[in-house]
Amino acid sequence: MAVPLSLASFDPQRHFWQFLAATFAGASIGLAFILLRLFLGWSYVYDRLNSSTIIYEETGWYDGQKWEKSGLELTQHRLIANYQIAPILQRLRSVGIGLAIFLVLSLSIAIF
Repeated sequence: MAVPLSLASFDPQRHFWQFLAATFAGASIGLAFILLRLFLGWSYVYDRLNSSTIIYEETGWYDGQKWEKSGLELTQHRLIANYQIAPILQRLRSVGIGLAIFLVLSLSIAIF
C-alpha cells in the first residue's frame, strides 16, 4: 500500500533513499495504529484489574451498577495485573518508542 504512494512522490531511479524511506514511513503508520489499539486495550484491562471498584452497565446508561471487589479478589487481580499485564504493556511501550524513532528517521530522510 505504501509503495504506490512512494512511487508517486519519488522516482526510485534518481531518489532511491527517499523512495525507500517514504515506503518504510508509510508502512509503519499502519503498524503504529495497530500497536496503539493493542496498547489501549491492554491498558483498559490493566486498569480494570487494579481498580477496587468496577462500574458496569447492564442494558444502558440508566441502570449501571458498581461492584466492590473483596480483599482476596483485589489481591489476586492486582497480582495478575502486575505480573502478567504489566510486562505486555512495557513491551508494547518499548516497541512503540522504537517504531516512533524509526518513523521520525524515515520521514526526515524522505523530506531532506
